[in-house]
Amino acid sequence: MKICVYEARPDERGALERQAALHGVELTVTDQVPTLENTSLAAGCEGVSTLGQGREMKDLTVGIIGTGRIGVQVARNLSGFGCRLLAYDPRPNPAAEGLVTYVDLDALLTQSDVITLHMPLLDSNRHLINRDTIAKMRDGVVIINCSRGEMADIEALIEGIETGKIGALGMDTVEGDEGIIHADHRVDILSNRNWFYLHQFRNVIMTQHMAFYTDAAVASMVACGIGGICQMAAGEDCPTELTKSLP
Repeated sequence: MKICVYEARPDERGALERQAALHGVELTVTDQVPTLENTSLAAGCEGVSTLGQGREMKDLTVGIIGTGRIGVQVARNLSGFGCRLLAYDPRPNPAAEGLVTYVDLDALLTQSDVITLHMPLLDSNRHLINRDTIAKMRDGVVIINCSRGEMADIEALIEGIETGKIGALGMDTVEGDEGIIHADHRVDILSNRNWFYLHQFRNVIMTQHMAFYTDAAVASMVACGIGGICQMAAGEDCPTELTKSLP
């Protein structure tokens, strides 16, 4: 058997040789990242292995911007991985006590390996992620946006990816995706070139407003929608009612 190994680092060569001898296989080894252009390296191989190196959650500091119900649930989910959790919110949430350490925004930006956004979009935080705030972040930072696209300046994100300052993006929403998502544009000419340009990077994952879509989330939306109307009609307390506007 012949196996092609992509993204092999020098420190992995010895282990690869030992595994090849142990299993009696032939290896084609390259440090290149697999692309459509270098698939020929795997010609004649029965298997392909990619050895890109990741990081373990327990060794990371995760910064959570926004600790409402969603931000606190993110903290609960991450706490099981052993990572250090920092948080920033103008209104600290008592429910986050014991889960996160509240810090100011600059401290979160400079200390976090991963930054995840969970705030409503307000005039005060539009383009919260911009060239200046990205410059304060650690090299190779991972940014996740599951809140509102305009919280991050798309041109600053592109620049960060191109320069390597940003190591990866996980985007459920991106600035300028209005009118693009959840519509059939197969025969249309679309003008938002930044959205499509950002989409093509291999270290950018865009889920187009579908990251929430689980069986539990759908059941919850239906229950909140129907149950909430019935609660308000009956004059009962409705936990999901919008009782006041945000500042």
